[in-house]
Order: sequence, then C-alpha cells, then structure tokens
Amino acid sequence: MSTPSSLDEQGFLAGEIDAVVVDIRRKYSAWFAELRPLNQLLVQAQYKISPHQESAQEMFCAILYIRSLHHCQAAVLLLERGMVASAKVMIRCALEGLFNLAACAADPKIALAFMDADHHERKRGSRSVSQVQSLPEEKKAELRAIQQDADAQIKELQAKRLTTRDMADTGGLEDLYLTLYWEFSLPVHSSVRDLDKHLQTNSDGEVVALLSEPTLEGLEHPLRVVGVVMSTLILHTAKIFAIEEVDRAEQHRSVLLNLRCES
Repeated sequence: MSTPSSLDEQGFLAGEIDAVVVDIRRKYSAWFAELRPLNQLLVQAQYKISPHQESAQEMFCAILYIRSLHHCQAAVLLLERGMVASAKVMIRCALEGLFNLAACAADPKIALAFMDADHHERKRGSRSVSQVQSLPEEKKAELRAIQQDADAQIKELQAKRLTTRDMADTGGLEDLYLTLYWEFSLPVHSSVRDLDKHLQTNSDGEVVALLSEPTLEGLEHPLRVVGVVMSTLILHTAKIFAIEEVDRAEQHRSVLLNLRCES
C-alpha cells in the first residue's frame, strides 16, 4: 500500500491534504454546521425551478442561480483545504453571478438588455484577438466579420454596455459591490496588498519565508461570506420562482453572521 504523498511533494494535490480537511472541518465545525444545511436548501430549491424557455428573465435567473451556487460550493471545497486566495476568487465569481441574477429578477427589461449587451463583449473579444500578430489573414477576416455583425446588432438593438456595478445597483446590491466584491477582487488580480498572505515575517517585520502551505487561520470570514452569498441568491431567485426555503436560508445566514471563532 502506497504512502500518501506529502504537501512538500505535491502541494495541494497531495494525499496529505485529507488531514488538513479534517482539521479545518473540526476547527470551523460551527460554520460548516450552518453552511451544509444551507447548501442543501439551495440544492433542493434548484430542482423546483422550471423556467419558461421563452422568458429571458426566467432563463437567466435559473442559469445564474445554478452557476453561482456551483461557485459557492467550489469555494467551500477550497476553504476546507486551506486554499483561501483561490476560494476568494470563487466567491467573487459567485458575487458577479448574484449581481446579474438580482438585476434580471428586478426587471424583465434588464434581462433583455443583459442578453443584448453580449454583442459588446463579442466585439471586444474579437478586436482583442485580432491584435495577435501571428494570426493568418483568413482568421483576421473572420474576426472582422464578427465585429461587423456585432456592430450591426448593437445598432439594431440599441444595445448598451452593462457593467458589474450597473447590475449590482439595479439588483439593489450596491453595498455588497462596494464592500465584499472589492475585497474579494484583490486575489483575482493578484493585487500587491493581497500578496502579503504568502509572506512570513518575524517580530521586526522582516520577511523570513515564503508561504505555500494551507491556511488554517482566519477562515471564518470567507465561510461567513459564502453563507451570505448563498442566502442572497435564493432570496432574489424567489422573486421569480416559487421557492419556500427562503426563511430557513435566512435563519442559517443569521447564525453565520453571529458566529465567533473561540480558538
């Protein structure tokens, strides 16, 4: 029987990470005791969602709900392994989906505008790729055709660009955008102020080592935020679909917000 690989051999892909999961689940058992039933509520709710295929509002809300829930679950898996920065990236992705969902749920016209705004992304993406110097001429011609079609669609539909801030504001989640979204964007961009998480310093503030091991401290905040995102997801989805789990989800959120780490 082979010996599980160690962290200094395989990093976070090592078999030794299983012991880390056990330690983190034990240390933050109160948080997981709320997150797991909360997640179960959201999973159960997704099977009650039956969007009308001709309704942009219902289709986008349903799809965004599923996508953001998956990101939240991925964040929990990463946090269980002490991969805090990567977990925060997933939470930030979940927040973007939440903002889009909340905006679409607030107004069916926004759902249509959200769909039309994709033509701006098509145009931007094709323009970006077309700047690659080594592209063959036939590929450049294809990209020019995409840009021309996008321009025609933008003009015909009078499509407007929609920013993440626009969607958050429309959905009534501007406070989350101004606080948590900003905070959890730092690891996405590898911002300088977030990179110090990989530094170990002594009492004089001198760097003595680079850190690449799992983080077992300070997980209560991102775990709490996952719960906030989950409960807010189901709250806004319930504006469009008949979902009964909202009150129970809010109860788990309330407990999470009031938990304190004792160790």
